[in-house]
Amino acid sequence: MKKLNHFVIAMVLFCLFGVGIKAVENRFPNNAKFSRGVGNTCFWVSSSASKYKTSIRTRAQNWMYTGYDNKIYMTEVSSNYATHMDFYAKSSDSVIKGKVLGYTAYYDGTGSRISPLGKGPSKNYFYTEIILKTSVPTNDNKGTIAHEMGHAFGLAHTETSKARLMWPDTGRTRIKPAKQENDIINYLYK
Repeated sequence: MKKLNHFVIAMVLFCLFGVGIKAVENRFPNNAKFSRGVGNTCFWVSSSASKYKTSIRTRAQNWMYTGYDNKIYMTEVSSNYATHMDFYAKSSDSVIKGKVLGYTAYYDGTGSRISPLGKGPSKNYFYTEIILKTSVPTNDNKGTIAHEMGHAFGLAHTETSKARLMWPDTGRTRIKPAKQENDIINYLYK
């Protein structure tokens, strides 16, 4: 009976809003997202991540121009004052080790981290820090940067396909957002 109720609810949502089940599959708990929206997402690249600057700029373009409508607009700025995303690079820390090539940390407006390192948020956040491993090979950094930006925008991992940007492990075959990921952004930032 429970499965039937979920099916009926999903069908009603689809008919009313055009939202399919897959469109909202990899969100954070409570639909956690940027509290300031994504219409003017400012990002800053620290000197530690300067070797990734070109890739970061390109991935920002990929998020703004996915080939589908979305509200994302990204601007690079010269300081990290009131930014949405700050990029850093580290050789290692408590999260960056082994196969981990990067992670996103989430903060409230007072600068307090709102979730443990390496874990997604359960409430809205004011800004993020994206930490990239300093030794990420060029071929991997493109997908890792776009993937971590996806987390910053509010996307969780997906376990459905390596062909999705939010695939959590090595073997990811995308470096640009898929339509499903773009649809989730539109769902979160209505």
